Amino acid sequence: MLNNDLIISGSSGFIGTNLLNYLQNQNIYRVKKDKSNEEIYFLDSLNNKINKLESSNNFTFIHLATFFTKDISLDKFVYESNYRYGKRILNKLENVNLEKIIYTNSMYCYYPDSKTRELQYTKSKLEFSGYLNKYCVDKKISYEEIFLDNTYGPNDSRDKILPNIAKSIINFQENPILNPNNLVNLIHVNDVVSQLIDAANRSGSYKYAMLNKKSILLISIYEYLNEYFTKGIANKHLLKYSKNNYLEFPFENIFETKDKVKDAEGLLELINNVN
Repeated sequence: MLNNDLIISGSSGFIGTNLLNYLQNQNIYRVKKDKSNEEIYFLDSLNNKINKLESSNNFTFIHLATFFTKDISLDKFVYESNYRYGKRILNKLENVNLEKIIYTNSMYCYYPDSKTRELQYTKSKLEFSGYLNKYCVDKKISYEEIFLDNTYGPNDSRDKILPNIAKSIINFQENPILNPNNLVNLIHVNDVVSQLIDAANRSGSYKYAMLNKKSILLISIYEYLNEYFTKGIANKHLLKYSKNNYLEFPFENIFETKDKVKDAEGLLELINNVN
């Protein structure tokens, strides 16, 4: 049960969809954008269109809306999606009694690889983080910022490496991994959903990274899923773990997910539930 009514942007995305599935029968307003005229509106739990939220209730806003790509030709659209769109939503919420804003940022800004840090996606997410920090201080709103690395789980249709590995195996296509020796840090979408709900129900402002503190060799994920798909064998020994030293930890408070992330078993969902 949530303490406040909830406003969610990015509700049709991977994390947003899983969050909505968990929060059935809750009073939730979803942020939508009319593609024909770019107008922002809200949908209530009955899918009624609302142009302006008018309520004396207290609200928590979870901002999940984001657009990811490494294609530099889309830099302008990335900036519009990750920075300007967020500001436009806040303008729509100007007269709403917001008690808290929760924002999911990317750990890309702490990667040692300069190309990753310099992506428009990374920079636009970080720029909006700075805007939200000041916005919440000025308006005396609690602010919780959660830095995420590689999220995964069933029914993931995003153009990201883990679902792409699963799709390539199922469709007997070439291995899509360009950097097989890269290490990845995994966090299951169910753990992210649990953390978002906890964040919505607590007062105060926090800033932290959500990691499971394990790094897995990327090529070993392909080998593990490929053997499972071709032979029906879930050989956990194929997964190669390494000390997590490819990320810098700028936070004192790191929310670990420990074994709940189900590294080996959870990865099988990518094969069993791929879109």
